[in-house]
Amino acid sequence: MESVVNDTIRYVIKSMRHIRKGDISSAILVILIELGFCPQSDGFGHLRKAISQRCRDPDQRFAELYASVGKMYTPEVGSFQVEQAIRSAISAAWESGSRENWACFFPKDRDGNWKKPSNGEFISRLACMLELWSSCREE
Repeated sequence: MESVVNDTIRYVIKSMRHIRKGDISSAILVILIELGFCPQSDGFGHLRKAISQRCRDPDQRFAELYASVGKMYTPEVGSFQVEQAIRSAISAAWESGSRENWACFFPKDRDGNWKKPSNGEFISRLACMLELWSSCREE
């Protein structure tokens, strides 16, 4: 497990060398695009906001997180629509993105199978890695 974490941190640092320390928003954008997310999808915007919020408040429940992201757009966008848009974006990127890039964050399981991450797994893993990147990056 330690080698997976080290590989992931190296990938994140390599991919974001040009981003200044603490610029979580730009770092999220770079990672999502490298994983194959389509910036035009609603889920892309929702994911950016959700990951950013998760970095600020890692203990927030996902139902509250989705509701909060929905309110950033309009009161009509509810937590269910946000959750569905994120799920759809993750599925599309999982199918079309680079397996090599995805493997840096979500390696094969013990049986050697790829498993698409859930919304919560995806958001939490990226938020955690971004926090590590932000805290250990050299000036």
